Amino acid sequence: MTRSRPPHRILTPLGLAVALSLSGDLTLYAVLVTQMEVVGLTLADVGVMLSVNRLVRIPGNPLIGLLLDRWGRRRLFILGMVIGVLTTAGYGLSYGFWPFLLARMAWGLGWTCINVGGMAMALDISTAADRGRVTGIYNTWMWGGFALAPLLGGFLVDRIGFRPAMGVAAALTAVGLLAVLLALPETARLRSAADRPPARRTVRQRLAPLRRILTRRWLRAHRRRAATSLLLLITRFAGEGVAVSTISLLLQRRFGPTIALDGMVLGVATVGGALLATRSLLAGAVGPLAGRLS
Repeated sequence: MTRSRPPHRILTPLGLAVALSLSGDLTLYAVLVTQMEVVGLTLADVGVMLSVNRLVRIPGNPLIGLLLDRWGRRRLFILGMVIGVLTTAGYGLSYGFWPFLLARMAWGLGWTCINVGGMAMALDISTAADRGRVTGIYNTWMWGGFALAPLLGGFLVDRIGFRPAMGVAAALTAVGLLAVLLALPETARLRSAADRPPARRTVRQRLAPLRRILTRRWLRAHRRRAATSLLLLITRFAGEGVAVSTISLLLQRRFGPTIALDGMVLGVATVGGALLATRSLLAGAVGPLAGRLS
């Protein structure tokens, strides 16, 4: 494969867009449990809102992957960014269960386009010699978004309120969309011929690997891989499903709406966002290292 431009010329606008697209979503994880009265939700509703977008992604990931192979990467990535802008603004305008649910489901579709499309672009511009490094840098951008979004979002919610903070988050996502429109080219054509899928494949043929994974024969033949996947599922459930989504609620119930640290009085949303940011920074810091080692 020959590359017409260095990988960083594509990774920079791509990574920036991915990071900024997370502004609204990650802010919700830091603050939604403390803003239930503002948005008209119960605690049970919050659990639904923080999970339904991921439920959408389960069937969405393979389907968006099919469309990325057929239509190219850029247009679906742009679609995802547009959905990100609209849904983030929608969080600030919604009140009650159903409007918020629709926004979260739409975001699940948008993030699928962004996440799967972004990774496909990173693979497109890499070679066998630098694939680990390129994907490691891409993931560092993404983890940077995971770190900065809850930190900034929590601070803004404490300072200016939930709805204005969502407006700021939507504006940041729009900046990422602008970067994509101005500086991100289509990358599917950069793949080598060996990496390109067959010209004509039915949907049944494309979904065959997924069907194989769901069979008992595959599970028996790949016990170690299945066990690793189960451990990942348990870890994600405990970390992403429980700890991340409830940390601010725990802080609020233990300390109240503010927390005093060495003479500074910080809002609980700010502290919760800072804790989520620290976790993400640690994860993102090892991205390039893990890429080089791979």
